[in-house]
Amino acid sequence: MSAAERIVAAYSAMDEDAYFGSFDPQATFLFHATPERLNSRDDYEEQWRTWVSEGWKVIGCQAAQLRSDQKTGREEEATNPVH
Repeated sequence: MSAAERIVAAYSAMDEDAYFGSFDPQATFLFHATPERLNSRDDYEEQWRTWVSEGWKVIGCQAAQLRSDQKTGREEEATNPVH
């Protein structure tokens, strides 16, 4: 299983330890539902907790496209989450 596939599996299961453990602490995140970039994994975890406290949950996720660049460590994934 590739790193991207492990991330999608952890996200689908809402396995926070495995999911967030897959990201570098200095990673940044962009989401269409947030007004600005999240500047660290901690920022994303805080946003995730907010979403969950508001009743958000993942009930399914299918990866449509997974790419991984070994040189830069960059991973791209297009998912179709159901919340």
